Amino acid sequence: HGANQRTYKISGTTFKVDRRYRDLKGIGRGSYGVVVSCEDAVTGKKVAIKKIKPMAAHVADAKHVLREVRLMRYLTEHPNIITMHDLFADAPADELYIVMELLDSDLHRIIQSPQPLTEAHHRYFMYQLLRGIKFLHDNGIVHRDLKPGNLLVTRNCDLRITDFGLAREHPKRREGLLNDADASERMTQHVVTRWYRSPELMLCPDGMYSYDVDMWSAGCILAELVGRK
Repeated sequence: HGANQRTYKISGTTFKVDRRYRDLKGIGRGSYGVVVSCEDAVTGKKVAIKKIKPMAAHVADAKHVLREVRLMRYLTEHPNIITMHDLFADAPADELYIVMELLDSDLHRIIQSPQPLTEAHHRYFMYQLLRGIKFLHDNGIVHRDLKPGNLLVTRNCDLRITDFGLAREHPKRREGLLNDADASERMTQHVVTRWYRSPELMLCPDGMYSYDVDMWSAGCILAELVGRK
């Protein structure tokens, strides 16, 4: 098995991947892992690989990883959700590698760039973001970490939601039942990057929040998109 692998050192992190993946370059960090870009020699396409470590050293780690993989497999067919191509693990090293489509940029970089953005850009980006959020919520999923850096964009301005490391299925899919949810159904308040965090996460940290946290984040993203800061 080792003969078919190649080892890379990217930003202080070791990647042990199949030889079909070459020319690895670091492109960022997700909520639970390091992400690189590379070429798939079999398909000739550029892909992204996210390394997650530890994979299952503790129960909490295993739950996070299993949840992210399960959600990506389940949601990957939507045009505004990142597509997962492959999955492989190094069990002795407690590492998991997720191979995904690679897009040209992300919304954070675009907002920070000098590239002019028109109202048409704002409308198209937000339409795609809200369509992706609706798909998640219709399937009972709360993303819980929406921000420009987790919105990947192509040269044609097509947008994909990525990084499901903090996403989870909502314990109550039916509206109006959250007030009497018991403690086992509470969700952690340690989610959402600070600047995109809704008031209920900061002022009422009892775990009784709902899909609204994603909508608040979307509003913050719109403000940042329009204000360019």
